[in-house]
Amino acid sequence: MTITKRYTVLIGVILFVLLFVSLVSACDSVAQPEKEKEVAVQINQMGKDYTFIFRGGAGQSQVKDITVEVIAPDGTKQTGTLSPDRVGNEVTITGTGCGDRVLVTVTYMNGYYYVIYDDLMDVISGFCDTPYYVAQNPCEGTSESSYMQPGGVAVIPDDRSVIIQANPNLNELEVQFRGGFGQNILSYIEVEFIEPDGTHEVKELSNASGDEVTFTSTQCIGRLVATAYFMDGMSYRFYDSLIRFLGRY
Repeated sequence: MTITKRYTVLIGVILFVLLFVSLVSACDSVAQPEKEKEVAVQINQMGKDYTFIFRGGAGQSQVKDITVEVIAPDGTKQTGTLSPDRVGNEVTITGTGCGDRVLVTVTYMNGYYYVIYDDLMDVISGFCDTPYYVAQNPCEGTSESSYMQPGGVAVIPDDRSVIIQANPNLNELEVQFRGGFGQNILSYIEVEFIEPDGTHEVKELSNASGDEVTFTSTQCIGRLVATAYFMDGMSYRFYDSLIRFLGRY
């Protein structure tokens, strides 16, 4: 019997507080722009097909284009463009139905871009042509390390808010500075990456938009800590969460 499964994910870009939506989900490269730039994209999965529908938002007039990607388990990538000129515009991409990775990237007129959605979709019984099985998680237990327990963070005042974006791949983690209201008074951001065995590395991001640092890892999971240092001597540890490396679990 063939079963068609359909579900809808509404991606509402919300006011950022710290970094991105979550670093505990399957894919962890999501970032959020300011509320006045928010837009929404709806994703419908029908079997192997993914339909992306533009739903507008406060930032619609500031959006240059929206790129959607569907990445199959074997790494094959398909890309489409969703036009933001009219609410209801849509594009459909056919994937595999085998747990494809779906990304939505919004590019603004000023050149800034944000990956507002990045996650693994459902495996659809009857549509997945490739046999699959539930494998034992090789990362099981690593998150229980005492070094993998995030601590408290400080809430940065609105006029000092800053954004960083983390992009994990198979064995690398790119961390980029994405600006914010506090950019002009920011001295630097200290970024620390901690592995389950306690090994850690510290790097600095400047206050220039687009500046990035890269960490490498052989582990399934790591912990990312970010502290913003301002020119007046104030500092805020504004991010402390776990990173899961793609393809390792």
